[in-house]
Amino acid sequence: QMIVKECMEWPFSRLPKGYGRLHFRGKREYAHRAMWRFWWGEIPSDKWVLHKCDNPPCFNPYHLYLGTIKDNERDMVMRGRSTYGVRNPMSKLTDEDVQTIRLLEKDGLSQRIIGERFGVTQSNISMVLSRTTWRHYGN
Repeated sequence: QMIVKECMEWPFSRLPKGYGRLHFRGKREYAHRAMWRFWWGEIPSDKWVLHKCDNPPCFNPYHLYLGTIKDNERDMVMRGRSTYGVRNPMSKLTDEDVQTIRLLEKDGLSQRIIGERFGVTQSNISMVLSRTTWRHYGN
């Protein structure tokens, strides 16, 4: 069996982010998932088919691996593809705001007052302080 080391890019229909798409047995499917099943077998319901090569159109079975949602999120952050923090177009806060928010809370200001200063809700401030959001920004 020949192992192709280069990416094999899906030459047909693709989604806007580049993932190959096909129809198989009346269902739409990602090309890389179909290739995984063809070469390696069924995909467990708690797993995703991820790319080692970080190339969405690639369907080379040797560039694919099974992982969890957390694995996918970790890979996105490591490769600079996630939209966390200021990279999120919906974000109202900056890295500097987050630093200030955490300092203001240490100084005893209430979450409600901090939220009013930054134009966000108390629950947004709570999530920043508990690192539910902005956990990538540490201080």
